[in-house]
Amino acid sequence: MSGGSEIVPAVLTSAQAAKYLGVGLWTFYDYVAQGLIEVIHLPKRSKDRTKSGPADQPRRRQQFSKRDLDAFIERHTHPLKAATIPATRNALITSKNQIKPGWWKRASH
Repeated sequence: MSGGSEIVPAVLTSAQAAKYLGVGLWTFYDYVAQGLIEVIHLPKRSKDRTKSGPADQPRRRQQFSKRDLDAFIERHTHPLKAATIPATRNALITSKNQIKPGWWKRASH
């Protein structure tokens, strides 16, 4: 193609969709099993009719729309609460019930 244009697929395989979301393949399969991501079942080619059934049956291969994946990302994007981010390293340590660094400096003599 001229001008450096590249065709970007609108439909992705399971492996491509998992990579697109930045998760492992089995995590992605879990999302699909939970019904969180919709599956596209494209029809079989007409010449497949003699081998494995009628052409109007969907393919076994699952594919996924980028639009549906983007919608999944939007549904699961939430602002991070300020309380979950420690203000300092000391706050992180004390939130885990550990002794603060420098405790010996405050001891009375």
